[in-house]
Amino acid sequence: MNLTELTGYKKQQRTMRVISESYFPGSIKNLSMLVVFTVLYSTCTLPVITGLKESKPAEPAPPTAMELYARGRATNDNRQQVNLFTQALNLQPDLTLAYLERGEAFLNLQQYDSAIVDFNRVQELNPDVQEIWVYRAQCYDKLGKYKEAAANYDRAIALNPLYDLYLLRANLHKSNRRFDLAIKDYTVALKTRPQDAELYTDRAFCYQKLKKSQRALEDYQQALKLKPNTAELYYNIGTVYWMLGRWELVVQNWEKCQQLNPQHLGVRQYLNTAKKKTQGK
Repeated sequence: MNLTELTGYKKQQRTMRVISESYFPGSIKNLSMLVVFTVLYSTCTLPVITGLKESKPAEPAPPTAMELYARGRATNDNRQQVNLFTQALNLQPDLTLAYLERGEAFLNLQQYDSAIVDFNRVQELNPDVQEIWVYRAQCYDKLGKYKEAAANYDRAIALNPLYDLYLLRANLHKSNRRFDLAIKDYTVALKTRPQDAELYTDRAFCYQKLKKSQRALEDYQQALKLKPNTAELYYNIGTVYWMLGRWELVVQNWEKCQQLNPQHLGVRQYLNTAKKKTQGK
């Protein structure tokens, strides 16, 4: 190769290098690194991204009827209970316990008609659930439906004659002035709780309303033995003696009541009248 050819060859080489660098900035080494990086990115990074997409957590399954029921049992908020038990019943309409629990929540919210509807449904599914008869009796009592309330207490006692049920029915009879029926239930309750002063007091009140003064005095005295120094019992005994016209005993018991409770309204209002009666005035 002569000088002229050599010079032309070098010019050609420089021209090729300039063209190469204009299309691929940097050196061929940098271009090789770019190729390697691209291969690594495609073989390593892309599968990782793909894997992340594939491992995206699935949507949680909606709660079952029993899970909603359990949530309702776990809260003390009656309104929230109604909501959760309703959702459970939408999924499982024959879930007896949910009707029972929702009915009790309605009862606590004083929505007595709604509670009765739920208790009726429980009765259709299982008439031997004792609680429905008790709760429904309480609803009817609050609604002023004495006969319905008494009938439900009757059925509850027939299923299981518990002390508390006799007491509840006795109080129902007493508040509705069925004193004879109340006395029977208090008497049964006293067989289980013979040391309960309140039972003797309640039964004495019923005897007093039926003008059975001696029986009333016996029960008040028995209550006083169990719960001595009770101002109200001395006052009640004084009222029985007032009915009998035993004025000295009225004064005696009311003065004792006044010692224990100087602010007792009944004594402050009527004691002087009783004292005048002892003097024939």
